[in-house]
Amino acid sequence: MKNRYLFVSIIIGGILKMYTINDEIAEYAMILFYEMFMDEEKDLHKLIAKYETKLKGFNFESETVFWDFTFTPENIDRAQENIRKTNRSDIEFVRELINSPFFREFNDIKGKIISVFFEGYQIWRKNTFPSNIKEILPKFTTNKQLMERLTQEYEREIQEIETHEFKRICDVIEEKYQNG
Repeated sequence: MKNRYLFVSIIIGGILKMYTINDEIAEYAMILFYEMFMDEEKDLHKLIAKYETKLKGFNFESETVFWDFTFTPENIDRAQENIRKTNRSDIEFVRELINSPFFREFNDIKGKIISVFFEGYQIWRKNTFPSNIKEILPKFTTNKQLMERLTQEYEREIQEIETHEFKRICDVIEEKYQNG
């Protein structure tokens, strides 16, 4: 989800940089951003193909806008690779999303995007996280059992040594001090 957000941000942000933005263009871009982000298509190449007409140009009351922007498979792959190289923690990503000027005055769309991430987090916390913990716990339990066994063996050996040495020490003392 984070990679998809970053990918669509790159596409829409790149297009917005190519033109003087008025309210009409900004609104169209934000709606298009939201549609692309929420689209069910998982393959980003197919996603771009699906929205290419909307991305390349559209008519407004005031003027016709057409961007000469090429969405080649190589450009899409390069964008995906750059996103993978971005090494942002989830905490940094969320802070950037919340403070992002990208959405301008379209706080409703920003709020919807944040809600999608929050819902994804809740699903992860409810389903994925517990199963990951369950995978980790048996390994820890095995280590705990091993430690308990080693501790028992150690205590048994200490007891054997103390018993054996106590007898030996008593024998040495009795031999040395026979008269009391």
